[in-house]
Amino acid sequence: MEFLGFIIHETWVKVNPKRIKRFKDKIREKTKRNTGRKIEDIIKELNPLLRGWMNYYRIANIKSLIRDLMGWIRRRLRMIRIRHWKTYKVMHKEMRRQGIKEMMKRCP
Repeated sequence: MEFLGFIIHETWVKVNPKRIKRFKDKIREKTKRNTGRKIEDIIKELNPLLRGWMNYYRIANIKSLIRDLMGWIRRRLRMIRIRHWKTYKVMHKEMRRQGIKEMMKRCP
C-alpha cells in the first residue's frame, strides 16, 4: 500500500521509488556542471534539502539507500569540482597541494 511517499508492507516500510526519482531530479537541478557557481554555495543549497528529505523518510529502512544516494551526490560534486579545474595540469597541481601522493595516469 502506498501512502505519503512510503510503501507500507505488513512488517516493514520503504520509500516509494517515485519519490526517490523526484529527489534525484531535484539534486540534478541543483548540481548542474555548467552553472559556474562555487561548490560551497551548492553545498549550502543542498544541505536543507538533504536534511529535510532524510528526516522525513527516516522511519523507513533507508540506511543502504542513504549510503548509495550520498555516494551519488558526492560523485556529482566531484564532477563539478573537476569541471572547475578545467585542465589536467590544474587538477594535478591541486591534488598534490591537497596531499594526494598517488600519481594518476592521464587519460588520452
